[in-house]
Amino acid sequence: MNPTGYILDFTIPQGPTGPTGAASTIPGPTGATGPTGPAGTVGAEGATGPTGPTGPAGTAGTAGAEGATGPTGPTGPTGPAGTAGAEGATGPTGATGPAPTLEIGTVTTGAPGSQASVTINPIP
Repeated sequence: MNPTGYILDFTIPQGPTGPTGAASTIPGPTGATGPTGPAGTVGAEGATGPTGPTGPAGTAGTAGAEGATGPTGPTGPTGPAGTAGAEGATGPTGATGPAPTLEIGTVTTGAPGSQASVTINPIP
């Protein structure tokens, strides 16, 4: 403790609020732009307005010249088959031919997987 000095602590009550002053005619500086807020909800669609009157009809234009004939189109699909005709009469039986004579000629073994083949030659 300092014997030559003292510290004073004050408590002063606040007075009543004074009247509002007159507005200034000189605007103050504009503050910084704040952040953009979230988008609001879309409002309800308004009613459709009345239909306007119909305008007058325009004059008809003159007819143009007839164009050239276009190319022939593709051939269409084949139609269904007609019904079968009546069966003809059986023809006469032919003469009996001679009995054939067969002989075994040369037999050769082919390569594995090759196709078999036969050659017919007349007997000399």
